Amino acid sequence: MKQKGIEMAIQVFIVLFVLLAVAMLVLQMVSQQFVQQQKQVEEQRRKQARDEKLQAMRNECNQLCAQANNEIGQANFCLKRFSGNDAVDLTLDGTTTNLDKELLGGAIGVCEDSIYCSQLVECFGTSPGMESMQKCVTRLCNLWAKQGLNAEERSAHLFDYMKPGTCYDDPKNRPSHWYTMLFDKDKSGSVEPDEVGCQ
Repeated sequence: MKQKGIEMAIQVFIVLFVLLAVAMLVLQMVSQQFVQQQKQVEEQRRKQARDEKLQAMRNECNQLCAQANNEIGQANFCLKRFSGNDAVDLTLDGTTTNLDKELLGGAIGVCEDSIYCSQLVECFGTSPGMESMQKCVTRLCNLWAKQGLNAEERSAHLFDYMKPGTCYDDPKNRPSHWYTMLFDKDKSGSVEPDEVGCQ
């Protein structure tokens, strides 16, 4: 009789152990699913925030372009830069310090914390990107020349106003960055301060 009671207790213990193991496995699976869903929700939230931010930036740039019917208006458009609190998380990693190559079509990079209107919207009859940036440099240099600034002063202004962003500090980002493509006169793969200038 005692033997049967011990066997029954052992069987009950084994059944309870198996049930506990199954319950732990189910809890682990549910927990993993929950974590995965949380990641997906967070990624969707970041995408939505990025898209809304980009749309607000484009709206502001379109307004500046609509007012660019004189040299000052054109300069305002060309100099409008989104940085600091206005920066946008293009790469969806929760920061605004990365190089992004998608905004300008996949080959040319921008820093998330230094985006210009000429990289976001069409103005002056050119689509956003390098050609638009080059037109802006020419327009700014011409405006400053008309205002009486000499070549050195114009170049200093250009260096002060055209900023690549913090991701440019990383040498591996420089070769594909718009700043290098626009100003790297000696084709070294990065820009020296004396290369940023008006001709």
